[in-house]
Amino acid sequence: MAIDGEELEGGIRLAHVRTTKKYLIVAQTIISLLVVIGLVVAGGKFQLKPFYFDVGVFLYFLLIMVFLIAAELLIFRLLEVKYAKTDSAKYYMLKTTARHSIIVMVVSAIALLLVVTPYVMDSVTEVTSHGGATSDEATFFSRDVFGLTTVDRITVDSELPAEVIVISDANYLAYNGDWTRMRETSEAYVPDASSGAVMEFSPMPFDTYHIVTNGEVTYSIHSTLSPFFVGFVTMFATLFIGAHAAWLVYTTPLRQRYIRGAIFR
Repeated sequence: MAIDGEELEGGIRLAHVRTTKKYLIVAQTIISLLVVIGLVVAGGKFQLKPFYFDVGVFLYFLLIMVFLIAAELLIFRLLEVKYAKTDSAKYYMLKTTARHSIIVMVVSAIALLLVVTPYVMDSVTEVTSHGGATSDEATFFSRDVFGLTTVDRITVDSELPAEVIVISDANYLAYNGDWTRMRETSEAYVPDASSGAVMEFSPMPFDTYHIVTNGEVTYSIHSTLSPFFVGFVTMFATLFIGAHAAWLVYTTPLRQRYIRGAIFR
């Protein structure tokens, strides 16, 4: 049977599209990983002693590249459909991508629910929060070693009048014993904890912090999911859901068109 020149041309174009897609995605993946690792290390989001690896920042930059690559894959799929030679091939391509899009949307929706559901937030708080008592000084880290949770408040209480200072490790080492300077450089300060007090914090960089007091106090360190982590997971989950929902809406008429001539479904 003679080969139609137009079919041959379409086959070559399809092969070129797929080859270009493969090399472009591989190159972008390698470059993305190297850039993300470089940004994390250069930004001080990774250290060995004490060990700290900010997974949130790593995932943030990685998800940017994943989203861009995912968008490119959808565009390449349209080009593949354009140059495919039969309605069956075109329908199969669109059907497969639609199935993948639904999976991505379901996973994104689950991730979105996990970071916005109060029950999950409360569970994280219950697991990561801790407390104790001191009559001098106690230490804590402002974040967990992966940067996913952060201390947002500390509750202190004492039976007798007692000052409480929360101070960074550098300032504590520089001004230990000098209460005036420690008050001036403190992250939070309570002049009298005898009636109970809550010390609230904005997200602090990963470091060792000290609870310093001149009396007998009990304290409870409350942690919650990092607002940065919650924010970008919410943003990217919404973007993935929106992009793939738009893809499904756009390609549904195309699937209906090609299904008529498809020999398999």
